[in-house]
Amino acid sequence: QLGAMAGWQFALILISALSALIGLLVLLLVTDTAQVEQRKMVDILRDETPQLGQIFCLPTFLIIIGQGIFGTAPWFAFSYLTMWLELNCFSNAEAASIYMCFNLGTALSNALGGVLLDVICRRFPDHGPPAMAQSAVFASIPLFGLIFFGLGQGVHGNITDSPSHVMLVYCFTFFITGTLIASTMMNNNKMFSDVVPREKYTYVYALDRAIEGTFGAFGQPIVGWLADHIFHFDPSRANTLSCSPEDASSLAQGIYSVCASGCVICFLFYSLAHYTYPSDRKRTLRATAARSQASKSAESSDEQNL
Repeated sequence: QLGAMAGWQFALILISALSALIGLLVLLLVTDTAQVEQRKMVDILRDETPQLGQIFCLPTFLIIIGQGIFGTAPWFAFSYLTMWLELNCFSNAEAASIYMCFNLGTALSNALGGVLLDVICRRFPDHGPPAMAQSAVFASIPLFGLIFFGLGQGVHGNITDSPSHVMLVYCFTFFITGTLIASTMMNNNKMFSDVVPREKYTYVYALDRAIEGTFGAFGQPIVGWLADHIFHFDPSRANTLSCSPEDASSLAQGIYSVCASGCVICFLFYSLAHYTYPSDRKRTLRATAARSQASKSAESSDEQNL
């Protein structure tokens, strides 16, 4: 509580204010160059639809989209982690601190993963990115198994030590988990950039975000349905804001079911990428080299004519 305002209300108001401030700064500081030719929506759809068809003919693109449909669901399901920690008898501040460690790990994963990906791609250009993505999704299964079923029920669980030691163990485990599992998006972007012509990047990334975000959002209701109907979660008892290890266990089983099944399917999709990504990457390299050679030839011909 912040006076008469709930903490979550203050957080939403703060984020809204910062978003409005960024929008104002963009309006004041960014110069937008107007297009000379304004096209109607019908013309845009007619001109751009063939390019979308070409993108959907790329096997690696379809594989990455396929894994993303299932692989994004666990990330939406992770929104229940704070509730799970509170049901495991952690205070609001403790649960927020533990989840912050997870987010810090995911942020660090992008930096460390980028360096590691550069090294791997130099040594294994054809199979490095799919293998690295497989490692991340495979690591998610035992790591979240450790969190939900190994560490146990918070301060009343399997760690029989002082509360500060329990916090340290949870924070460390969440941080390591975030660091090891969050590099898949970076690997996907790398594979996208290798198999798609440069001029089509915007279509690819927009389609990827739209499709994965739409289907991945079903992860949250699936967790809720599993916890309520399969694992006997009691919402009325959980809404009393007191710790409830039994309901935490039910919620954990729902989250882990979505996480583990999504990661297994992702792993299988990335296995297919070992067969499609090398050929798609080489095809794109040949096409890029051919366009570059044609451009140089055209420039040379123009110089001779001059």
